[in-house]
Amino acid sequence: MSGADGCAATDSPDEDASSCSSSKDALGSSFSRCLSSSTQDEHLLDEWDTLNGLHHFCINGKGPITYSIDVSDVEAMKEKFAQLLLGEDVSGGIKGISTALALSHAITGLAASIFGEFWKLEPLSERIKSRWLREMDWLLSPINYMVELVPAKQNGANGRMLEIMTPKARSDVHTTLPALRKLDLMLIEVLDSMVGTEFWYTELGGRADGCNLYNGTKQGKKWRLPTPRVPESGVSPSQRRKLAFQGKFVHQILKAAKS
Repeated sequence: MSGADGCAATDSPDEDASSCSSSKDALGSSFSRCLSSSTQDEHLLDEWDTLNGLHHFCINGKGPITYSIDVSDVEAMKEKFAQLLLGEDVSGGIKGISTALALSHAITGLAASIFGEFWKLEPLSERIKSRWLREMDWLLSPINYMVELVPAKQNGANGRMLEIMTPKARSDVHTTLPALRKLDLMLIEVLDSMVGTEFWYTELGGRADGCNLYNGTKQGKKWRLPTPRVPESGVSPSQRRKLAFQGKFVHQILKAAKS
């Protein structure tokens, strides 16, 4: 049975882990093109607005993203799965919600805790990236066993043909979710490419000599946000084209995720 991230579900945890590893190793090579700002890629980008067009682009050839698991991580995983099993009702009562809704809440909470205060176009730290990938793997692992019953035929002991119900991986989950995870890795790759840029950020709205401050007015709590700044002469044409392409690329990822 295929898992939510393209992994095969097995009875052995070791086999399951090895299947997931090989699947993720192949992820980086599953696309036919890499993120760039060439004219041909821009043409493909114009036509790509659904998950079906995902194969046109690939993640930069950095190899698979890996992470390690410590003993403390195992304890945290146990706590998360206990909350999911109890439907967020830690008292063990009858007020728990469904497992699917508990999973949704957990994923939303994880995204908010990691990206809720992320205000800069810069690479994610290895610690944050590892935590995001690790905990998403935890939360999505139950989906490996999400199945539906479909009719099938089987030969009985007396030679008669019997119709039985057999479990089958849910096509809606096991087709869409791997594509969404690829989109997630593409967004991480876009952030990883934000190095050597011609813009930077200042905290608390400060201004240094010889540089323009972007965004003139700040109201309420906005003055606490990092402020993007550029050189006095502005960014170069090549940097401008690259940023425009990346912005369009991320917009297409959003459209594909909603499709």
